[in-house]
This record gives sequence, structure tokens and C-alpha cells, in this order.
Amino acid sequence: MPIWASLVGAVGVVLAATIPVMVNSGSRTDISSPAITKAGPTKAGPTTSEPGPGPDTTAPESDEDTSPDDPSDTPSNDRELTTAEQSLADRIVDGDLYDCHSADNPGTGTSAALNCSASNSVPLTEPLVVSFDTNSDLNAWMATEFSSYDAPDDATACGDEQNFKGSWRYQGVVTGTLACYWKNDKLRIAWSYTDALVAAVAEDSDAEALLKWWNSDPLQLCACTP
Repeated sequence: MPIWASLVGAVGVVLAATIPVMVNSGSRTDISSPAITKAGPTKAGPTTSEPGPGPDTTAPESDEDTSPDDPSDTPSNDRELTTAEQSLADRIVDGDLYDCHSADNPGTGTSAALNCSASNSVPLTEPLVVSFDTNSDLNAWMATEFSSYDAPDDATACGDEQNFKGSWRYQGVVTGTLACYWKNDKLRIAWSYTDALVAAVAEDSDAEALLKWWNSDPLQLCACTP
């Protein structure tokens, strides 16, 4: 399996309002720059590089793996979307994801959860997209991802059998936290958008293909009100 020296790029967001969440420039201008940063001390604000919850949020202490299961391990759900789910689906305005439907068992604290199709064979399973009502709920959900695996303290990228915990950047600005680890012989990437109160999960047994897909800005969100 190939070794990724660094995970580059990140997920972009399309502007659909005058107050942006992130700017979708159509292409990444910083594609050759490192897209992730090593985990550091907890700091408030957009420059944080520490994964997991802030001072008012703690990760689950149970040894049980409570992270969301395989993003699409449940049968396709054809029921009508709830108001919250439709609101989340309406915010997915560009990228590689489409034809979203209700997702089951997305983890605790979510306000809406969707499984969405990808336009090609990567990821192997339908990615999971979830939204939250508060930043504390988002942090707690990501903390559950972080608590389910270990990563080297000096890890600066994820790839061939290497786990990573940290933050990810778009156009040089810290956008959210990033969990990247191997689970059941698949590389799992869970990433968040702090300002948008949204997170996503994708998995594939082909690490190189998944990382290439992730760097293509597959999930792009409008800045519209949730």
C-alpha cells in the first residue's frame, strides 16, 4: 500500500450567502502545501490545532468503541427526509456527493444524518454527513472518533498504516479537526467544519484512492442558515 508523506489540500465550501463559511475558489491554490497540522494544546478560535472537545466537553470514558459504524452499513433508507435532514441536504451544494438519504446510527448528539452517493467507486461505502446544533455536540462527536484509536505523537500525515489526529486547513486557515485511522482494514477519514457545525466520514480499503478523493473537495457546503 503506498505511503502518504503528507495529507494535502482539504475540503472546500461553496458560498451561497454573503457571509461565508469557507470560500470555494474552484480549485485549490495550496494543493502543494501541507493540509494538516500536528495536534497541539487546546485553544479557542479558528487557529486551534487540537482535536477533540474544548474545556466544557469530555470524550466518553467507556472502553467500548462508540464511533459511528461503517458509514453505509445499514440498508438504504427510502423514507422521506425530516426537516433537519432536508436542511442539511440543501446545504450540500457542490462537490462529489449527491442523492442523499437518511442515515441510521450516526452517533450521539447529531441533529441530522445523511448517507450520500459519490460519483465514482471511491469511497467504497457511502460517506456519512452529519450536522449538529452546538459546537459542544460537534466536538463531542469528533472526540468519540479520536478516542477509538491511537496515533503517534509525531504523526504529520496519514496513509500507509499510519494514524493521525489533528486539524485540517483550507487555503491556510484551520477549518476543523481531522481523524484519520485504520479500522477493519479500511482507512477511515472523519473531518469537521467548525463554523458550519458539520462533520463527515468516509472509508475505503484503498488509502491512496481515498486520500485523492478527499483532496478533491468532495463535500462543499453553502453558508446558508442551517
